[in-house]
Amino acid sequence: MGSKLSGIDELIPFTYADPRIGSRFTIRKFEEADRKYIEDICCDTAVSGIGIDRFFSDRDFYGRLLTKSYLDLEAENAYVAASQDNRVIGYMIAASGKKFDAERNKLWVKMFSGNIGKYFWEGGKYSNSMNRRFIIKLLASVPAFAPYKLDIFVHNLAKNRKWKFPGRMGHMHFNIRQEARGGLLGPVLANIFEHKMWEAGIRELYGMISWDPLPAVRMGYEAVVKRKYFAYSTKENPRYFTLIYKQLNETPRLHNILNASLSSSQQPALQQP
Repeated sequence: MGSKLSGIDELIPFTYADPRIGSRFTIRKFEEADRKYIEDICCDTAVSGIGIDRFFSDRDFYGRLLTKSYLDLEAENAYVAASQDNRVIGYMIAASGKKFDAERNKLWVKMFSGNIGKYFWEGGKYSNSMNRRFIIKLLASVPAFAPYKLDIFVHNLAKNRKWKFPGRMGHMHFNIRQEARGGLLGPVLANIFEHKMWEAGIRELYGMISWDPLPAVRMGYEAVVKRKYFAYSTKENPRYFTLIYKQLNETPRLHNILNASLSSSQQPALQQP
C-alpha cells in the first residue's frame, strides 16, 4: 500500500473474526472463478432466504438473470465473502449507474426472448405449470418496480427535499448463506458498497429488500415504499419487497471491522475526494 489510503479497495482482501457468530470470514474482490458460486447463492437465497427451487426449476437461467449484468458490466464493484475453508458464502455486486439500467434491460430482453419458448411450449423441458406461472408473475411484477426513481422523487417531496428528479444512482444486490447470517457480514458489505459509490461520485443509493427494513434503517436508509412481489407470492403466503433509499452527504464512516483492518495496516484514514 502507498502512504495514503485513497480508496476502500486498498483494504481488500481482509480477514476478520465476527464476534456475533464466532466465525472468521475473508472479503475479497470478485474473480471470474467465483461466478458460479455467486449464481448458486443467488438461487439458494432467492427471497427472504428461501431458495428459488420452490418457485422455479431453471436455476441456471435465474442465477444469470439476477447476477450476469452486474458481473459483466461492473465487475470492479463485485466482492465475495469466503469462510475459513475458502467456500464462498456471500457476495455483494453493485452498479454505479453508468448506463447500467439500459444495458441490464437489453440483456434481460435477450435472455427472455431466447428462453421464453421452453416455459410455454407444451411438452418442452420446462413447460410445467410452476415455471409458466413464475415467468408470468415475474413479468407482471416489473411495472411495480420500474418507476423506482419516481417513488424516490415523491418520497423526497413528502420530506420537503429537493424537487430535482433523481439522476445517477447506485444500488447493490447481495446475498449471504444462512450459516453467515446474524453477524456483521451484511453491514460490512454495505459499508464497502457505500464507499465505492462515494468514490464514483454517486450521492444517492437505493435497493430492493425482501426482509424487515429495520436493519437498513439503522444504517441510515429510508423505507420508501413496500409492494407485493407477485412472482414469489402465493395466496396463503404473500411476500413483499421494500424500496430503500439513502443520501450520502459526506464521506461514509468506516465500519468498525474495516477500521480494525485499517489500523492493522497502519494507514491513515480514507481521504475525501
